Amino acid sequence: MPFPILTSIVALPIVGAVLLLLVRGDEERSAPLVRNVALMVSLLVFAETLLLWTRFNAASSDFQFVERHAWMPAFGIEYFVGVDGISLLLLALTAFLTPLALLGSWESVRKQTKSFSIFVLLLESAMMGVFISLDLFLFYIFWDAMLVPMYFLIGIWGYDRRIYASIKFMLYTMAGSVLMLLAILGLAYLHYTATGGYSFDLLKLYDLRVDLHLQFWFFLAFALAFAIKVPLFPFHTWLPDAHVEAPTAGSVILAGVMLKMGTYGLVRFAFPLFPEAAAYFAPALAVLAVVGIIYGALVAMVQPDMKKLVAYSSVSHLGFVVLGIAAFLIVTLASIGLPGLNGFVGEFLILLGAFRWDPRFAAFAATGVILSATYMLWMFQRVNYGPVTNEKNSTLADLQPREWAVIVPIIAVAVLMGVLPNLFLRPIEPSVERMLNHYHQAVATRVQANRDSRPSVMSRAAGGASPTADARVARRQQP
Repeated sequence: MPFPILTSIVALPIVGAVLLLLVRGDEERSAPLVRNVALMVSLLVFAETLLLWTRFNAASSDFQFVERHAWMPAFGIEYFVGVDGISLLLLALTAFLTPLALLGSWESVRKQTKSFSIFVLLLESAMMGVFISLDLFLFYIFWDAMLVPMYFLIGIWGYDRRIYASIKFMLYTMAGSVLMLLAILGLAYLHYTATGGYSFDLLKLYDLRVDLHLQFWFFLAFALAFAIKVPLFPFHTWLPDAHVEAPTAGSVILAGVMLKMGTYGLVRFAFPLFPEAAAYFAPALAVLAVVGIIYGALVAMVQPDMKKLVAYSSVSHLGFVVLGIAAFLIVTLASIGLPGLNGFVGEFLILLGAFRWDPRFAAFAATGVILSATYMLWMFQRVNYGPVTNEKNSTLADLQPREWAVIVPIIAVAVLMGVLPNLFLRPIEPSVERMLNHYHQAVATRVQANRDSRPSVMSRAAGGASPTADARVARRQQP
């Protein structure tokens, strides 16, 4: 039996959290041991993801390292996990940022260090679980589980308005999750009516034929949950509070990983499960994405607080990702898009794909590139070359070795992604091609069937759209 590497990636941070619970003694004296154990565990997880990458077959579009075990057979619920090129990179990203987040909080977190480290490790485990789950029930468990550690990280170790920010974060994300749960249960029931058995198996549900009227509502339920997590305009208002009030580790993980989960959910679940509804709503998502790109950039330009600037820049940047999904090219974005860095690759591919789909969206989105350069360079000027407004800052020491250990890997990976983008794009390409082919075939088949039989159900569900809605759907699904 092969070694269950995916299970070990999820379980290792939990084992580390249990080990930290066993640490006894005075809080101040045990803090160095706690920090070192948490860091070593997170580095081991990162090493495992690198091992996973080396053994991953980049030429295959199938899910690999699959593990499947019966969990609740009566309800068709399984422990079913696997990775493709898309989830592989997100696993590596999560494992890469977690030790850096712990290092970045080495000196800033001085109270309840053990509890802090435990919550960071539990958060890492839940995030890993989200990216490997191929059973919708299991995915939902991990999706909600990751909210709890982040809630406590913000609420306990955050700043002045931490309680307000943590409650707002929880309420927003839970509201979307409940609707998604109802849609998940609805899909399982549809599988029961079609086959006589419940199933939450994502691969089986990909092939489930869902009535267009139900697709309309199921897609909205999934898309709302993911839009809140992105966060897509106008569901973004929880992010500035959470970002500003969170401790450094929380902000790094929030911006670096958790916001990507919304776009991951759209790519992995909402679009392939409900392709016809996705094609119908893609222009609306693209409009919201472009509004978010410009709005987030403009608001970021006037922020005197650096963490708020980063929060609103995330609204702008993730708008690019959603626009890329609406045009069906999926890539990552950095802040300014300077050639030779990872941001340039992401922005170029997104704008290229958006232009081929609809040049109008690409034209408006391109303004976000200019605006992002404006607010990022303005922030850099104020922080590094502006007048000293706080006397404490006049005596700041140069970077310590621990701080260099945080910054250097980030810069190195940014340059590597910019200079050798195919190193990261090659594992993704087969998986993206598989999802796009599934999406296009489903839309084309349904449109042709509707042409041969009756007017579009989707047009009636959307509130009396014209009988030519099917033709518009067919055009929108083109890459």
